Amino acid sequence: MRVGFTIIYNGLHHLEHNDYGEYLPRILDKWIIVEGAAEPGGSTNWCNSLNKGHSDDGTLNYIKRLALEYDNVFFVFNLKGKGEWVSKDEMVNAALSVLLAQGETDCFLWQIDADEQWSGPDMDKAENALADFGGSCGCFHAEYFVGKGIVAQGCWGEGSDPADPLRNAYRRLWRWKGQKFQTHEPPLLVGGNGREVLLDQRFKHYAYYFEKDVIFKSKYYKDYADVHHKWMDLQKEEVFPQPINRLIGGYWGGTDTWIVRYKEKRS
Repeated sequence: MRVGFTIIYNGLHHLEHNDYGEYLPRILDKWIIVEGAAEPGGSTNWCNSLNKGHSDDGTLNYIKRLALEYDNVFFVFNLKGKGEWVSKDEMVNAALSVLLAQGETDCFLWQIDADEQWSGPDMDKAENALADFGGSCGCFHAEYFVGKGIVAQGCWGEGSDPADPLRNAYRRLWRWKGQKFQTHEPPLLVGGNGREVLLDQRFKHYAYYFEKDVIFKSKYYKDYADVHHKWMDLQKEEVFPQPINRLIGGYWGGTDTWIVRYKEKRS
């Protein structure tokens, strides 16, 4: 069985992008969506507190409709207070609580962030490869879209060691046996992720594709105040490739990642 979970707040533009919200129910056996704003607690206590409650961009009605149309789509809202969650850790564990309540404790579990897109064939290959390698957790790199017609390619990921592709990769797939998450950033199950394996498949990451997301990050993430200005300058750039530190600093800015042009397909 293949189960995906997504936490989301004001992410309608990502659900509609490439019609992905309609695609996921067709390639997942179950999709659990957890909606609402998260306070800066737990593993994301380094973020700023900005939003409260539920999405106000149409996300809520969109996922309610999905749940009515597809019997394999389940949504979770926080009914406490105005709908905000204590942390993203609480949100991802709310998704797993749905599975546990349904008696599910054995599946391929996928974390699918609202701004990340996978293809069904790549999911098939990743699950088969993880099983062949005897791994417990699949780790991946991404094609990181940072604007219209430009993409970052390399090892920019979740880790803090630019020289280690595995540590820098995104943990997105588990051979899940009923554990809860200890942390969401980085994704870590209680008791550990087991044997982590770096797999060849790359997902499409649209975290810096839409300007509204870049503006949000500049306010939500500490020390990101200048990222919107850098992003705007990058959209005007005519000479490529450019190093990733044109957009983002810190240890991620030191990874072997370059921003290049690509030809966007018409949707």
